[in-house]
Amino acid sequence: MGRRVVAVLRGDPAATVDGPVVLAGHELGADDLLEVADDLAGAVSQLGGPNAHVAIVARALGVPLLFGVTPEAADGVPAVLDGDTLIVEPTPEQERAARTAVRAAARRRAALAAGRTLPAVTRDGHTVTLLANVATAEESRAAVAAGAEGAGLVRTELPFLTARGWPGEAAHAAALGPVLGPLAGLVATVRTLDFAPDKLPPFLRGQAYAGEPPRDALAAQLRAVAAAGAGTRLRVMLPMVRSAAQVERARELLPAAVPFGAMVETGAAVEAVDEIAAAADFLSIGTNDLTASLLGLGRLDPALTPARAADPPVLRAIAATVAAGRRHGRPVSVCGDAAADPHAIPLLVGVGCRILSVAPSALDAVRAQLRELDTAECAGAAARIVS
Repeated sequence: MGRRVVAVLRGDPAATVDGPVVLAGHELGADDLLEVADDLAGAVSQLGGPNAHVAIVARALGVPLLFGVTPEAADGVPAVLDGDTLIVEPTPEQERAARTAVRAAARRRAALAAGRTLPAVTRDGHTVTLLANVATAEESRAAVAAGAEGAGLVRTELPFLTARGWPGEAAHAAALGPVLGPLAGLVATVRTLDFAPDKLPPFLRGQAYAGEPPRDALAAQLRAVAAAGAGTRLRVMLPMVRSAAQVERARELLPAAVPFGAMVETGAAVEAVDEIAAAADFLSIGTNDLTASLLGLGRLDPALTPARAADPPVLRAIAATVAAGRRHGRPVSVCGDAAADPHAIPLLVGVGCRILSVAPSALDAVRAQLRELDTAECAGAAARIVS
């Protein structure tokens, strides 16, 4: 991005290319993608992995993101990004093939979208609630258009990745209002600030941040959330919960009788899941961090893919969380990327997950897959892994 700024200042016409672009950089961040979201066709980053925050944003935008490559090419040259292959300055034949593939993908999306009015019900009659993961007003509108019953995850940290200090109540309200507007009357599950190593604002860099904001900063956000979400079926959840005490301390700051939930995304949370379920009104499984925690992988590790939620330790933890929710009468949702992974979905259904929250761009495909599943078959496949 720095090279592009310099090019703009020099008046280089390649810096202001019109039309779809493939964004390339040494280490792209979520804000880089969002800055050019309207024109973004794909992205390439030397550093990062499939569970990096930038990858989550790319999936939400429905664009491909390739890691481990830094193209040696000038800004503005033609390029084709097809899955895990980047072609710089493609031949006419390669360009024609790419355009054919794009048209075929568009036809598939249209065919899936035609099923939006159909319920997300398995072949044997089990209903699955489909929610969406959103962070912008555009994503909220796309989720509603695609038939989501609301938002199972509203991310709140993206507007503050360049902040110089903890945002106050007014800043939260200004950022959240447009996102919740399209969700009027629908479920809106707002996650409190979830800063992490690959999405830290400047004021937290170089510090040993443990993941919990100061009490006054959390209180300011919760006041803003309660006000901004008044027109929705609002729920609030706390990320990276490790104990019931965390839930109880944070709940004290919520100024209204709003359902308050906990995210289960660490090994510690799984160990204390019964106590956490008793303290919370609902549970949400963040499979990205949970998989990393249980398998000892870093979030930027290329081996950390959504399908790894099918690994026995992770699937057992998901099953244990669902079981704890049933014991305490708490709904349990899955909002990690595994909820949209075609290999993981049958197993999630098999262990009893009945609420899935996915990127708006994945709703149509997930609905179509759910309608082809049989829960008994799914339960058998899951049992063979967790036993």
